[in-house]
Amino acid sequence: MKRFFIFIIFSSLTLNLQALDFNFWRHPEIAEKNSIFIDVGIPIYIKNPQFNFLPLEIRLEYMLPISLPVSIGLFFNTPDPNPTSFGLRIGYHLDFSDPLLDVYLLYHFNCGFLIRDILYHYNDKPAPNYLFDYRIGVRRYFGFFGLVIESGFHFESILIMVTFKLN
Repeated sequence: MKRFFIFIIFSSLTLNLQALDFNFWRHPEIAEKNSIFIDVGIPIYIKNPQFNFLPLEIRLEYMLPISLPVSIGLFFNTPDPNPTSFGLRIGYHLDFSDPLLDVYLLYHFNCGFLIRDILYHYNDKPAPNYLFDYRIGVRRYFGFFGLVIESGFHFESILIMVTFKLN
């Protein structure tokens, strides 16, 4: 009986994915090769709901000029100038045949490891570094600007951002 329910759920998900025009290997139209995006937004925390204007998260993302829809990017949080407030992002973008939609999966890590040993040596609290933060996001454009909604692997917060495409 348990296998029957798993088969029904898997079959319905497969049929729904076939109804979408989904291509794993093609660039989304809005995120073609050599595209540059700037995103600015604020995190909204789920466990302790907060709405603060600081820290702002600012990101710069570049679509690589290769055949796969891969991007690299940088992020930093203002006004915190420390290694845990900036880092790198490597993403894979999925095409759903909507010219203004960009769905992406990415690997996101901060640079806290740069000062971790120094802080430990001086008996200070080590900086939290995240080398395993996976994220999923949706970028939707409405003319020259768009909105981004993104969440991490642990679903601790949701980022709501405004995005601009530079080219």
